[in-house]
Amino acid sequence: MTRLLPLLLVLAACGDPAPAPTPPPDPTPAEIGHSVADVAAANPQLRTLARLLDVSGLRTVLADTATSFTLFAPTNAAFAALGADALAALDADSAAARAALLDHVLATRMLSIDVFPDLAFETLGGSEVTFAETQAGLAVRSGGATAQITDGDLDADNGVVHLIDAVLVR
Repeated sequence: MTRLLPLLLVLAACGDPAPAPTPPPDPTPAEIGHSVADVAAANPQLRTLARLLDVSGLRTVLADTATSFTLFAPTNAAFAALGADALAALDADSAAARAALLDHVLATRMLSIDVFPDLAFETLGGSEVTFAETQAGLAVRSGGATAQITDGDLDADNGVVHLIDAVLVR
């Protein structure tokens, strides 16, 4: 047996090595899946919005991929412009946060190419939004507020997100 051991070692060293297992390919963005809520949560410009979606309970609503949404997403700077007291009030009152944010959501997928001036939609909060063409590009209006769309058509599995530079208040 001791004479066979060196022979076995030589044979083992000469054999074809077992091929290394091939790792699975990275999933494509379409395979990963991302909802309107996921798009908002992943964008550093929307950290305040993402927090308020959690406070209001709307994150789960906007994560529903069986429904289509358009989210007009105020940036961190847009929320900051409301002032610290107003923002603290939204953080402290889930019903108020929910009401304010529902005024930024349409129950349909609306790309910027699909809109034209004065086209009107009702938000999930019951307010009316219209669109306007400005020198800076496309804007959305609700009540007395106008918000410029600063980054539009961020695609999601269940809709689209448009970053806006103001909070739409009634």
